[in-house]
Amino acid sequence: MQKCLHGAAPDVGFDKLLSLKELADAPNGYVINNNCVFGVEVFVRKERREGNGRSISMTKNAAKYTHVCKIEKFSMLKDEYYCSKPFTAANQRWQIMIYPKGNSTSKGTHFAPYLTLADAEKLHPRTQILTKFILRIVDQMHLKHHCCLPGTTWFSASQRSWGWSSFVTLAILNEADKGFLMNNTCIVEADITVLAIAKAL
Repeated sequence: MQKCLHGAAPDVGFDKLLSLKELADAPNGYVINNNCVFGVEVFVRKERREGNGRSISMTKNAAKYTHVCKIEKFSMLKDEYYCSKPFTAANQRWQIMIYPKGNSTSKGTHFAPYLTLADAEKLHPRTQILTKFILRIVDQMHLKHHCCLPGTTWFSASQRSWGWSSFVTLAILNEADKGFLMNNTCIVEADITVLAIAKAL
């Protein structure tokens, strides 16, 4: 097995290396006199010379940034998707992208929000940004949130967007007593925390 270990992924292993039955079976010789010996061989590749190495910088005291996006005249939106104006969080430029009528398998049935790394095409092809984020819709009537499970992913030039195609059904979104649409306005919030940045050596 080859694995790059770093601050964001400090260990490697196997969930199912050997069954307990095989381990305890005396003829196999894994356990002798109630003792079991484990070992590991580690080979460090000099990736820098091959041009494949990466340096990973963990963000100390990573701060959470919150951005609020108001989507007005929601029922009149006709395009497949819309992007917010770019905003800055943790020295990176981001956008909230929404599919008002869903996308992919949720098209016509769900509201789909995504977090997008703006200007991703300017990144080095092997630069990656490890980001923890939450996207949510504000319940403007009850001052609550409809939250999706937090996401944590590596953003890059080739993976610039991440979100949920089945975030909330359009039926629920349009229910008057839910408070997600008030005065034909929907409010989407994004919490963003950049955990690490990986760059090519």
